[in-house]
Amino acid sequence: FPSSIFILKFTHSQINNMNLRLFFDSIAENDLADWASSNSLFEQIEYHHADSFPYWQNADLAFFTVESEQFPQSEELKKDLRGALAKLKPFSKECKLVDLGTLRTGDTLEDTQMRLAEVCEMLITENTLPIIIGSAHIWGIGQFLGYQNMEKLISIVNIDAQIDLADETQTLDRQFLYQIFSNHPNYLFDYNHLGYQRYLNMPKVLQTLETLSFHASSVGEIRSNLQNTEPVVRLADMLMFDISALKKQEVPAFAQNAPFGLTGEEACQLSWYAGLNEKLTSFGLFGNPISTDSSGQTASVLAIMIWYFIEGVNHRKAEYSFKSNFHTKYMVPLEEGKHTLVFYKSKVTDKWWMEVGSVDKGTADYDRFIIIPCSYSDYETANKGELPERWLRAQDK
Repeated sequence: FPSSIFILKFTHSQINNMNLRLFFDSIAENDLADWASSNSLFEQIEYHHADSFPYWQNADLAFFTVESEQFPQSEELKKDLRGALAKLKPFSKECKLVDLGTLRTGDTLEDTQMRLAEVCEMLITENTLPIIIGSAHIWGIGQFLGYQNMEKLISIVNIDAQIDLADETQTLDRQFLYQIFSNHPNYLFDYNHLGYQRYLNMPKVLQTLETLSFHASSVGEIRSNLQNTEPVVRLADMLMFDISALKKQEVPAFAQNAPFGLTGEEACQLSWYAGLNEKLTSFGLFGNPISTDSSGQTASVLAIMIWYFIEGVNHRKAEYSFKSNFHTKYMVPLEEGKHTLVFYKSKVTDKWWMEVGSVDKGTADYDRFIIIPCSYSDYETANKGELPERWLRAQDK
């Protein structure tokens, strides 16, 4: 695997002319028969089977799995996860969900990454949100590369027990963030890491993130105020969720997980936040079990996480038009009126945003403002005469 990330050179027209069916292996007919259930999601999911490929172009979401020879996927978990999802009850709103099957591997890991990136780009371009179930977190590279031809900066949220920022001398699954951060061209605007466990990470890794003006929140910080993670997740264009972030009691098949990670409820809440984020256009769930789980608990937890993500998507609101009457604008003067912070609150969902830009007077001709998600606590901090930490981090960028 090369030290520098390969560059996608396909145009949108070339990608759109490809036959997506050629990229995927179908789902076994006997498995579909096992999952069949009335009044369940099975009746709402359009599956890829031997005789039919889903019409994905008008789907809201597309589910598929990805693996490789170097990072094989558990056939048992793959089957159990699909079966557990199929047996859940329908969503509160109707949506079209397709299951494309399993992405066919290329001759090399690089080829499979390229294929994953092409599929992600194709789906996102057609406004179909990919849900990627990967055998290792390294598939986050392919997910990221799916944005390379879109000519925009993107923000990533990664939920993982470890910050995989090892250099190219380490194993592949420990260096995928290094690959993303060193990609050229660089179209990464922001990176936020949630759920890391301090005893599994070297202090210098956290220092590296801080040097890059990126941010990390530990499990303890998330647990102390779970709602405070919502603005962080709301900033993301893509989200990666490593199953290692959950405590091993929640997902018994992942026996290598630490005993003090996220609970299943917290994982579902974060998945719900991700689904609600109208800016988010891809969702990756990564990891491979090292033992069996005859109870089916692992598959059930992961299926419910996916259910909450999709239910969140179904509840999205069009909230990014700040010139509309759907927001209340608040002006908070700081330092005796020398500059002002501007906040917006949605009248529909009570979510908050704030403007980030120059605070110096006399430079109005050159000021450029962006509006980022924030929380009510940021507004309270500003009212105390202090600059919110979230504002300072964004200003650094």
